[in-house]
Parts: sequence; structure tokens; C-alpha cells
Amino acid sequence: LEEKLAIIDLFLDELRDDLKSGKTGDLRRKAGDLRATIRNELSDSRSHKKGIKTNSKSLDEPLKLEIGELYYVPQLDKNARLLSAPDAKGRVQIASGNLKMQVEAAELSKALLEKNSKQSSHVSYRSATKGFSPELKLIGMRYEEAEIALSQFLDQASLTSIKELRIVHGKGNGILRKMVQSHLRKDRRVQSFKEAPFGQGDAGVTLCSLK
Repeated sequence: LEEKLAIIDLFLDELRDDLKSGKTGDLRRKAGDLRATIRNELSDSRSHKKGIKTNSKSLDEPLKLEIGELYYVPQLDKNARLLSAPDAKGRVQIASGNLKMQVEAAELSKALLEKNSKQSSHVSYRSATKGFSPELKLIGMRYEEAEIALSQFLDQASLTSIKELRIVHGKGNGILRKMVQSHLRKDRRVQSFKEAPFGQGDAGVTLCSLK
């Protein structure tokens, strides 16, 4: 750009000299050359901008969302776990720790890698394996509390070598049981699930197998 501006300045200097010396013929010719130069530069600039717009558009491909995976949420400025598919309004449910909220699916992007992720992953694996229990008790919890607890339970289980899990939700009116089974059905880490056999909890317990 600086090089192009220097050429235009040179044209202007020559025009001033011609104007002082009365060379009107050269003045008209150089004025025409200057107009053509500026026109060409503007055309090149527009073409370049269009090219940039096209390239950026191709980069903004829709992100494939998977329930149970981590995604970066700008509103929170951190990663959160996806709990639901987009609804009719394009909103999804996410959870980060004890916080649970709805955000626009279009706002989500790939999860940010944490610093020293390799070391953190190793520490998380050891701590999860050491204190993890394959049984989760949801009885007495509210719906939202139970759903967050279940999500965290599956997160911890995925860090261990344990594949068989037991989720105690009770019988009651069946709301927690339906929530648990709906969540497991959507989580790609789950291989299968079923109600416990008679005498081992039956309809009040869901047994889950991880992949």
C-alpha cells in the first residue's frame, strides 16, 4: 500500500510542475494516468476484500455438536459440557460445575485446551480412579441437581477403567428414572443401560455399561 501511495504522490508532483510551466497537454495526459492508477488500486482493493470474505465464510462451517462433549462458551469464558441438542429456537443446555444454563448453539466453539493438559489429565485420572464409586445415589435430589450429578458422575467414570455403573434414582413417580435413561440414551460414551433385576433395585435402579 505504501508503494502505491508513493507512485500517486509522484504523479501529483509531476502535475504540479506541469501546471507551473504551462504544459497543459502533459497535464491532461498525466491527470488521466493518475485517475486510471487510482481506479485500478480501488478495484484491486475490492477484489482482495471479497476474497477475504469468501475465505472467512468457508472457515465458518457449522460445528457438529455431540451431547456429553466439552465446548467453549463465550458467555462464561470457559469450557462447559453439552447436555442437550438444539431446540426449535437453536438453544442448547450446558453445564459447568454446578451452573446449568441455556445458550445459543451457534455461540459454541471447540473446547479450549488447558495449559499443562497432559499433566492435568494424568492427575485427574489418578484422583478419579482412587476415590470413584461406581454407584450414584440420586434419591432426594431435585431434577436439575440430579441431572448435573449424573453428568459429573459419567465424566468421572470415563476417566477410570470402570465400565459397569449403578445409578439409584428410586421409583417414586418415575421422573428421575426417565431423566437418567434419557440422558444415558444421548451420551455417546454409554454402550447400553437397563433396569436392575428384580430384588436388586428393579425399577428404582438403572445399570449402565460404558464403551
